[in-house]
Amino acid sequence: VGSAMYGMRPVVDLNFMDFSLGAMDEIINQAAHIRYMFNGSVPLIIRATTGIAMGGAHHNNSFESFFAHTPGLSVAVPGTPYDVKGLLKTALRADDPVIFMMHKKLTGARGPMGGPDDLVPFGKARIAREGSDATLVTYGYTLVPATKAAEILAAEGKQVEIIDLRTLFPMDMDAVIDAVKRTGRMVVVDEAPLFASITAEIAATASEAAFDSLKGPIVRVGAQRAPLSADPGMVEATIPSVDDMVAALRKVLSY
Repeated sequence: VGSAMYGMRPVVDLNFMDFSLGAMDEIINQAAHIRYMFNGSVPLIIRATTGIAMGGAHHNNSFESFFAHTPGLSVAVPGTPYDVKGLLKTALRADDPVIFMMHKKLTGARGPMGGPDDLVPFGKARIAREGSDATLVTYGYTLVPATKAAEILAAEGKQVEIIDLRTLFPMDMDAVIDAVKRTGRMVVVDEAPLFASITAEIAATASEAAFDSLKGPIVRVGAQRAPLSADPGMVEATIPSVDDMVAALRKVLSY
């Protein structure tokens, strides 16, 4: 934080986002507040892996909603190699702290990276898959199972639109609300427990802004509210599956 205040642009790699707890005072009470308290800038990137994978309870917490809730922080959650590079280049140009959360399962992922000057702007979601019957909103690695769920529904004649948020703050709620108005049906998915989660914020805001466009309630899909086990079978039982997403989509499509 001090280096950033003195003109450097440090990039801190915490490896696992769980380890951010040891630096929470510096992140929240210092880095996030400097601009508000002193009209200063803290061009700092805190990068770490997030998401559910193997490793047990100490390596699989979901802090996305906590950081997105904190004034002064931007939160980037790339879901493709292109967005990893593009969002990181944008973060390097930011004058305020950025929490850069990359899913563990994206490590080693391969795909188009774009040109050296391609940046991905914060607060601009993308339509990862077009569809007219229902919308699925998600971010990060969850795009992979979400796409599989959409393909299953496509085989049944239903076209599911997928919105990739890319950043959780700023969040492109205009894209989400426009999607509700297009399809009238929405499922929101992430790997965090549902209570007080990003999915709750999206569902509440979309319902408030586009209630008359909804053909039925927004459905949320998330993880069980429990620490993650080190047992692989328990891990699979905890996180949202492709079948869970398909069931949620079929539910909203029944309205």
